[in-house]
Amino acid sequence: MRLAWRPARLPPDQRQDSAVTYVAPCVVSAIAIKSTAF
Repeated sequence: MRLAWRPARLPPDQRQDSAVTYVAPCVVSAIAIKSTAF
């Protein structure tokens, strides 16, 4: 799951466009943690 937490390789200008792509793995990992905790 650590791979999902790596910073985006895109430059700062394109970082806003890839915000969804960067946040999506974090949400998936959070759900995985919740499912594991409960």
